[in-house]
Amino acid sequence: MLSPDIDVDHCSQDSSASREGGFFLLRKDSKRRSTLVQILIQDTEEICNQWLMLLHRDATMSNPKLDTDHLKCLLNGIRGHILDPNVRALNTALDELRDSLTFDQTALMEIQLALYVLHEAVSTCLKTHKIQPHWMFTLDGLVRGAVQTTLVILAPEFDGQASGDQIEDEVVTSGVSSANSLKPLSFRKAAGRELQSELEHMEEENFRLLKELVEVQRSYQSLLHRSIEEKKLQVSHLSLLVSNKDQNLALKSQTMSAGVPEIQVIPDSELVSWLSQRNFDQDTIHKVCQEEYTLPDLLELATKEDLTRLQLKGGVLCRLWRALLTHRAQHPAPR
Repeated sequence: MLSPDIDVDHCSQDSSASREGGFFLLRKDSKRRSTLVQILIQDTEEICNQWLMLLHRDATMSNPKLDTDHLKCLLNGIRGHILDPNVRALNTALDELRDSLTFDQTALMEIQLALYVLHEAVSTCLKTHKIQPHWMFTLDGLVRGAVQTTLVILAPEFDGQASGDQIEDEVVTSGVSSANSLKPLSFRKAAGRELQSELEHMEEENFRLLKELVEVQRSYQSLLHRSIEEKKLQVSHLSLLVSNKDQNLALKSQTMSAGVPEIQVIPDSELVSWLSQRNFDQDTIHKVCQEEYTLPDLLELATKEDLTRLQLKGGVLCRLWRALLTHRAQHPAPR
């Protein structure tokens, strides 16, 4: 296999004998194909990475489903078709992709879009090999032909329109055409339909979620109302319970007051007179009479401990006790 890398400056300085080697032999169709295949094999990783980047740049799909493994499988089929112009390699690669993508229509549409940008990814890689412009044009034609054949196999209805677009819109810049010229209007319409369908699905889902949110809020509001009513009922019961308890306490107090009349103590007049004569104040006289003492009780029977329980002031207690002792000394009790 001949190396595809040839420096233009170096070629201008070579002899005519050396110019007969290298890409000069690409005039033979088999050499052109084998050289392009060699480049695609050597630069598979770079081409697929660039290819995926271009696909994501141009994709109108909301959720791209192709990855580098899918692109490598597709590139392998295209490479086989370039080396041997038949559709066996392409059919094998496409069948493998359909199986791995479970015949997802969105993914199949994405494969079509990937085919439209493959030419740009390969052209970018070919430029790194310093290929002369007229040889670049030859290799570019092989890539375009393989892409066109793949599109026909994948979606036959694109065959006529893709060819017409290629003739009408093809723009050559340094021997390399724009890959966007291969994008048919029907694909954009299909992508638009898919996006419209997805938008309608999202609107339906949003409407369903909004209804669910309203139902949840309504249930929450009902629970709040129920909780508030229960709290009000509890407060009402507590208020009634406290009110009844207060009424029972008041009634009980009235009953006790009515059932136990206040006892009025009638003081012994002789005792009051005796204490007054000895200059005891009204408070002392009242405390003595409250204990229901009579004058004989106080003069004959009361002890100092009895007087202490009257809670009299110390001086008053001493004077009262001394008056009792004096009286008892003057009037001793008969034996």
